[in-house]
Amino acid sequence: MSAPLRVLRADDHVRMAWANGAGTTYQVMTSPEEADLASFDWRVSLADVEAGGPFSPFPGVDRILLLTDGTGMELTIDGRAQPLGRLDVARFAGDSSTSATLAAGPTRDLNVMTRRGRCSAELDLLAVAEQAGVAPAAGATTLLVVVDGQVRADEVRLWERDVVVLDRPLVLRGTATVARIRISPSPTGRE
Repeated sequence: MSAPLRVLRADDHVRMAWANGAGTTYQVMTSPEEADLASFDWRVSLADVEAGGPFSPFPGVDRILLLTDGTGMELTIDGRAQPLGRLDVARFAGDSSTSATLAAGPTRDLNVMTRRGRCSAELDLLAVAEQAGVAPAAGATTLLVVVDGQVRADEVRLWERDVVVLDRPLVLRGTATVARIRISPSPTGRE
């Protein structure tokens, strides 16, 4: 019999203020586990964006942002505009001067932040229609975030914003969009 899945439920994500105080984020997971914003190696969170404005600076951090809900936003990264629709991804340095303008109303985004030189991340989307097999990446921490819909992993039901820490191959059954995040230690990193 396989070990039980490690599931991080949406209702259990830790709510906290943005570093700049202008909004709210739901921290999903960090490494090390008790790290704060100045000491994490990596961090995954979901942010509710009620209004446009500047992003908090994170020197030495690389960011991936996936727009999960809302009609869209336009990021301005070091003076260059990058429009994002739902399920679009932006990659940028936390050192960059970054701000957002909302297209029409609030949005939600999934954020993956990695400390440069310690680790790096990849994010891709899986469209689950009936079933899809997934497996962890060798040597990496692999997280599955349900963006929309609902699926079963083994016999565990997962809804929007639930997260699975993937430590073995499994089959997702149902209909959903799932973000797969793989976080790998840098060759000289300490993770």
